[in-house]
Amino acid sequence: MTKLMVGTVQFGMSYGIANQQGRPSREEVLEIIKFGYESGIRDYDTAAVYGESEEVLGQAFKELGISHKVNIFTKIEELDDEVKKSGKEAGKAIVASLERSLKRLKMDCVAGVLFHREDELKHIDVLQKLRQEGKCKRIGISCMHDPQRALSFLEFDLVEAIQLPASLMDRRHLEAGVFNRASTQGVLTFIRSVFLQGILTMKNKTIPSKLKSLRPLHSRYALLAEEAGITLKEMALRFILNHPVSKVVIGIESLMQLKENLCFFERGPLPDDLMQALTLTYEQPDPYLITPALWPAQV
Repeated sequence: MTKLMVGTVQFGMSYGIANQQGRPSREEVLEIIKFGYESGIRDYDTAAVYGESEEVLGQAFKELGISHKVNIFTKIEELDDEVKKSGKEAGKAIVASLERSLKRLKMDCVAGVLFHREDELKHIDVLQKLRQEGKCKRIGISCMHDPQRALSFLEFDLVEAIQLPASLMDRRHLEAGVFNRASTQGVLTFIRSVFLQGILTMKNKTIPSKLKSLRPLHSRYALLAEEAGITLKEMALRFILNHPVSKVVIGIESLMQLKENLCFFERGPLPDDLMQALTLTYEQPDPYLITPALWPAQV
């Protein structure tokens, strides 16, 4: 079974600085999911805030008759400030969010539910109750870029799944041991942003000027990839496969893109000599440059 988990934010909205194709049509999504299923893909990442993503997925799964044969991990809507003041009201909002997601997905139960915001993990007992009621199978948290916070979340006995950003350029969680800790504890680890929002799929000269300080490191990686006879995109993806991860979330915009990424996964981890070269070449960039949430709106 492939480690590719289809990221579906693009199914519900235009997303990503490297997105040149825009949002795929529902017919294209159906084609993507059908091909993915026939190729062994069973895992999908979505969220209540990904536009129409859940609705599009639900309809596609129903049309293909595979709703009970795929694993969907969704995320709870962010709680507003007023709701956060009351544990009772927060609990109601969390339950209502999942109920809406299940309705859109046309499912009675999903493989997992994650909090989309780190500060909401304190309400994980609400997710535990929903799991006990059969509304989901696993519960957890989608993390940002601070590895110490991620490590602290792994101390919660109820956390069974954790989503983390990581890439060739952003190794903060990796170097802090978050991957290894999660693996040791049997926590599912989903890695997102392996292309750093598309930076590692771009030509060097097309990297936005406000992020131009990434260009020298990008050039060194591109050269290593060329010497290895592969693309930088392939190297970036397969690099993650050299580490203990459960699934790698790849945002998909087209069938061609899905086929390309599947080929990369099938080739497996990078060879040891290339991994050694990547280790020797690595320099952690300014955290601002590898934290998309900090990028200016018009990057």
